[in-house]
Formats: sequence, C-alpha cells, structure tokens
Amino acid sequence: PEAYHHFTNHPQWTRRTFDREEGQGIAMFRNAVSYIRENIL
Repeated sequence: PEAYHHFTNHPQWTRRTFDREEGQGIAMFRNAVSYIRENIL
C-alpha cells in the first residue's frame, strides 16, 4: 500500500507527534496477514 510504514516516512513527521512508530501501511499489512491466517489457511 501507499500508506507510510514508519512514522519517519510521513511527510509531516517533523511537525507532528505520532502515537506509534508504525504507520498505517504496516497496520494494513498485518490486518491482511491476520485475515488470511484466520480465513484461508
């Protein structure tokens, strides 16, 4: 996905504070892996 994977990849990472170090892209990837493990495998 095009979402950022780490907070330093976000275009405004020096101006904003982030709740976590992981970005939205890694969360989407983990959700996809979880879905596959639970529903396909």
